[in-house]
Amino acid sequence: IAALLAALSYWRVDYFLPDDAPHAHLESATVATSAFCIVAIAVVVGAALPMGLYLVRLDPAHAGATIQVVMDIVGVLITCFVGSRLLSSHADEVAAQGGRLL
Repeated sequence: IAALLAALSYWRVDYFLPDDAPHAHLESATVATSAFCIVAIAVVVGAALPMGLYLVRLDPAHAGATIQVVMDIVGVLITCFVGSRLLSSHADEVAAQGGRLL
């Protein structure tokens, strides 16, 4: 699921960016990498949290809402982290050449 969503995310960003965008593939890779990580982590958390709640004698039915909130927060953090890592290297290169990002 994660690989399929990552591929579709890459295509969608690449398709809708202008043809003359100098760093379009880097932006597409950033979104695709973030989507892959978010889905992969959500699958693991979604499978482990109900079992963990059961082990501590809490109702596993509460896992659904908890997973949604946790993955919303984790998803934003992952996107920011991946974006800062992949796009900051490009920004440093452009700045060193005296150019602008846009």
